[in-house]
Amino acid sequence: MITIRTVTVGSPGNKSVGIVPFTDAVYPSCVGVTAKSPSGSGCMEVGRVKGYYGIGELEITVSQWVTFLNTVDPTGTDPNRLYDAGESSTAWPKYGSINYSASKPNGSHYRVASPAWANKPYAFSDFTRAARFVNALQNGKVLSQSTTSSAGFDITSYRIRLSARTTTGMYDFAGKNQGLKRTSANGFVIPSQNEWIKAAYYDPTGGGTYSYWKYPTNAGVFGDGDATVPTPSVLNPKTGAVTNGST
Repeated sequence: MITIRTVTVGSPGNKSVGIVPFTDAVYPSCVGVTAKSPSGSGCMEVGRVKGYYGIGELEITVSQWVTFLNTVDPTGTDPNRLYDAGESSTAWPKYGSINYSASKPNGSHYRVASPAWANKPYAFSDFTRAARFVNALQNGKVLSQSTTSSAGFDITSYRIRLSARTTTGMYDFAGKNQGLKRTSANGFVIPSQNEWIKAAYYDPTGGGTYSYWKYPTNAGVFGDGDATVPTPSVLNPKTGAVTNGST
């Protein structure tokens, strides 16, 4: 079982904003914008979402991913290629966060490599793996659901028993779209680009530039490089503890 907490994102039908990928600028729209990114791509309008939705309050943790692996691959044969040896602490002592053991009993072949990794974000996923994780959520059983308010946000907590079924669900790996498109308007999903950008940067009070912040935790100033970058978090490499920046 795992617990997923989502934050409700409001302001349905918010306005989009124009950006040129990998450049330090934002525009009210792409009308008349001729700038190009270093790769040659042009302006795109992003951030508009027409309805209400929830987005994960935090990233999926290593511990949650281990629960997922042991649920959907209890025999440790990994038919859907959800794990590779490069994720282990043996192959990558500095960043390997999940270890595998063929000799363990079914349902426990995967384990967190070190307690310091347990609550940190899982960093070895791609879209296909993430989509199968979402299917395990979508096909799973919601054991409890509760909503609370904090700092003006509604936060919903779902306690879920994951399903072992990952081929179909929100993403259909057996169909012609091969898991790339959502099969339902409701349920657990991988956030779209617009959903993620709105949740991270859109300011419904009109703050920032054209109602968008430069950073998720700081309105910043577009065009000033790193001058207004937020204070970074600091990792203690001996204990794994993380101290957030004061601003």
